Amino acid sequence: MGEKISYLLKDLPVRAAVYDTVDSTGNVLKRLASDGEPEGLVIVAEQQTSGRGQYGRSFFSPKGSGVYFSLLLRPKMDISEAVSITAMAAIAVSEAIESVAKVQAGIKWVNDVICRGKKVAGILTEATLTSGGMVEYIHLGIGLNIYHCDFPDDIVLKAGSIFERGAVGDARAELAAASIRAFYGLYSRLPDKGFMDEYRERSVLMGRQILLTDESGTRYVVAEEISDDAALIVREFSGETRTLISGRCKIELL
Repeated sequence: MGEKISYLLKDLPVRAAVYDTVDSTGNVLKRLASDGEPEGLVIVAEQQTSGRGQYGRSFFSPKGSGVYFSLLLRPKMDISEAVSITAMAAIAVSEAIESVAKVQAGIKWVNDVICRGKKVAGILTEATLTSGGMVEYIHLGIGLNIYHCDFPDDIVLKAGSIFERGAVGDARAELAAASIRAFYGLYSRLPDKGFMDEYRERSVLMGRQILLTDESGTRYVVAEEISDDAALIVREFSGETRTLISGRCKIELL
């Protein structure tokens, strides 16, 4: 898989290191980033023993059914802009799935990619800051559920795979490379945020009633809009609108 990914990305400013099994691709990447590794490093694994998702949750990462990778970025941006990286990655993964697997993909704000009503990909964006509060580097982690597997009981109703049956060729390498390529196409356009139009078009939330959990508790709201800063605007049943920032709430589709 490593040779195939490197070949497919040979014209991009990336360097892929592929492992059979790691604790977490993010852990490997962050150790190297702390030693000064330049932007463009991609750590790819066929299995993670301690994969991580949003809110500190574990990310189910079995061998043979998915691909898991982390990309090192060193953008010159404020931490408040880092959510744009997550939005770009969600678009890129969606485009890659549709291109390689011919399956329609949508985005559940802010970092899940959905096919056939189930989550098939998760995105984790973590920023390390300088003493001045600017971004020193960003770890962009992406996990793709590519082939059917036996998901644990706690996620079996929500998680799915990109292919319901087998795929022709090395779909894992192709989907990883296509996701990275699509991401770089968007990343090169920063600070232009025109890509947010596609993010909104791909949203599976807009106009829907959702279950929101935040510091105010758990209740039903209606998803109204997504801003250019990737914030979600919801309408409470009182009629009041609120702006939600990634990382401060949990959303369940109904």
